[in-house]
Amino acid sequence: MIDRTSAAVFVSYAREDSDAARRIAEALRSHGLEVWFDQDELRGGDSWDQKLRRQIKECALFLPVVSANTQERREGYFRLEWKLAAERTHLMAEGVPFIAPVVIDETKEANALVPAEFMRVQWTRLLGAKVTPDFAEQVKRLLAPPSEVARVSRPVGAAKADTVHETRATAKVGRRVPAAAWGLALAGGLAVAVIVALQKGKSPNAGAGTRPPTAEKSTPAAPVAPVVNEKSIAVLPFEDRSENKSNGIFTDGVHTDLLTSLTNIGELHVVPGTSVREYRGTTKKVPQIARELGVAFVLDGSVQRSGSSVRITGQLIRAATDQQVWAKNFDKELTAANVFAIQTEIAQAIAGELKAVLSPQEQKLIARLPTASLEAYDLFLKARDLRERLNTSEAIVESSKLLERAVAIDPQFGVAWAKLAWVKSFLYFRMDAAVPDLTRADLLSQARDALKRAEQLIPGTSELLLSRGWYYYFGEADFGRALMEFQRAKDLSPNFAEASYAMANVQRRLGRWSDALASFRAAVKIEPANPEYWQELSTLLLAGRRYDEAEAELRRAESLGRTGASQRAVKATTALHARGEIPPTSAFAELDGLTRSLFASIHGELPAKGSAVEAALDRAFVLAARGERDAARAELDDPIRTLRKQVEAGQTNVYGWSVLAMMEAARGNREEALRCARTFAENPRMARDAWYGANSMATLVYVHAWTGDLAGACDELIRLLQAPVYPTGAAINVFALRLHPAFAPLRGYPRFEALLNDPKNNAPLF
Repeated sequence: MIDRTSAAVFVSYAREDSDAARRIAEALRSHGLEVWFDQDELRGGDSWDQKLRRQIKECALFLPVVSANTQERREGYFRLEWKLAAERTHLMAEGVPFIAPVVIDETKEANALVPAEFMRVQWTRLLGAKVTPDFAEQVKRLLAPPSEVARVSRPVGAAKADTVHETRATAKVGRRVPAAAWGLALAGGLAVAVIVALQKGKSPNAGAGTRPPTAEKSTPAAPVAPVVNEKSIAVLPFEDRSENKSNGIFTDGVHTDLLTSLTNIGELHVVPGTSVREYRGTTKKVPQIARELGVAFVLDGSVQRSGSSVRITGQLIRAATDQQVWAKNFDKELTAANVFAIQTEIAQAIAGELKAVLSPQEQKLIARLPTASLEAYDLFLKARDLRERLNTSEAIVESSKLLERAVAIDPQFGVAWAKLAWVKSFLYFRMDAAVPDLTRADLLSQARDALKRAEQLIPGTSELLLSRGWYYYFGEADFGRALMEFQRAKDLSPNFAEASYAMANVQRRLGRWSDALASFRAAVKIEPANPEYWQELSTLLLAGRRYDEAEAELRRAESLGRTGASQRAVKATTALHARGEIPPTSAFAELDGLTRSLFASIHGELPAKGSAVEAALDRAFVLAARGERDAARAELDDPIRTLRKQVEAGQTNVYGWSVLAMMEAARGNREEALRCARTFAENPRMARDAWYGANSMATLVYVHAWTGDLAGACDELIRLLQAPVYPTGAAINVFALRLHPAFAPLRGYPRFEALLNDPKNNAPLF
């Protein structure tokens, strides 16, 4: 009988099929499946070989991917995997599904070079490895309790041509995956040498080859506690025992770097830092914390920095028994080398206790010495703290200065160079008044130089791959190259949520909406307490008019403690777009600035004055909608002069041209408004950006509407309503169009009203 406590699927593929593997793995992750992508043929060593053998022995389902590539490869590690899986079937009872071959091209079953055991089960053909949600759901069903699997039926209209049908009279149906059970899988597939750990709470005795339930009454089963991964751990925030409380950043930095080391170990499930922060100073007992975080082990520790010495302590606790496994105290001279050596020793001790096998690359990653300078390390930690805690333009500028000082002290500090490249690239993209002494060209050049230094010092690391991806994303708008770098980072370190989050951002700009959604969901699954990830996921769903899902994700974020002004703003905007709901004026104070301005404008009130040019533009639209055009022009006099000066001096990003175009339109200056709008639309970045690029059409809607060309405005709207649009301010949505004063000139125009009343213009887009 199969031990299904892990509810895992091992998928074996030839390395030539790895691109298809990545696509399919992402589809699984988007449906809540945890996917471990393992490039086994690129690694090696006895420990790695033993690990893969153990996985094949313990998995619940084995999916070999058959293709022209496997036909050509007469030798390969995947063939050993196939042989091991075939041998395992001889130990199994009849009726237990285990081998489920998947063909991703036109390879014929009759000619396939596979073990004989593969020919005794039904195959599924998935041309091009194209995946639908049905396949991921079907994998869940195959691993579900027998009563659930028995209820699976073939969907209406399933394409027979997509299935490789069983034709052998000698087939052993006892191990066959039933045709009805695989019916929902016709359009999906797997091509990953991975472990897919399914959602918690599944029964450990799932199967698909069992009889349907009888009509006999049965006693309802008692609730089954979720199965906890024995290789899972939460590292609680370290207690700062230093007398000088300014050392708190150092203590948090040691905690973060230890988490990073552990996350580099592929076999471990490590709760991210964002999820454990709420337990700082907690009085909860370890078993309760472990239940809430779903882990088997908890590490508690402290840091005491005093003069030229440091003490770091740690105790590993087994959650089920609340017993200490070990406790370690480290008293060292305060040097960077000693701090990193302690982190390495703790990480290795945890890996050993949790029986995690480390590849040579993983061993190298957790044992490295990023810098030999304690001063440079302190500056790096302060820069990282500013970025993560504040995330404002001013904070990121200050972070940039701290990183520059760090690499000046230690020019060999590769991770700091990588982070500096990210900061400079981001400031180039977000360019605003926070960096008054630099042009965008300066920033891009500095980002490129920092990246080159990082490439020399830390080649092949996830930090470098992520930094290089962000450089191509922010700096060059080369989204294809950025995606390639982020994918490499994810393959190298699958437990890092940032890689999935980064991929989602790129896929969104490439117009790959479903892929972006899958990647955002993968990111929040790994790091569910990160508010930025939740907000971007909700934003994408909102732009795609998937309102019910957007609101469901917002509720989930609230349940995780996400309740700030930004969260309330997204929630209010979602209600506006979904149903045309607008909050009362008494609730405005709870919203962030831009959203407060949006709803004040909808109420016909003048948004509060402030530094944001968008707020000035909203005030002008309100005044102009009232017929007070002279007052609207006067409202924009100072902001437009300031913005124009910044745009022409290269001190803003490309979106400055869009705001200028709308301001000129509100002032009635048609030709200048059109010139600015075209400058914005013709920028190469906009031309290849499906996410923000739609704003060029939105800008033309405003320009045409406020300069009298209502037909031209509707022409742009027709195109715009067919694509997801970044939902900020007066986004393109039928309710926003109906309510916001920015569209006042179009009200009553027949073509405009027809667009608002057409149901398809508020239907889901992907």
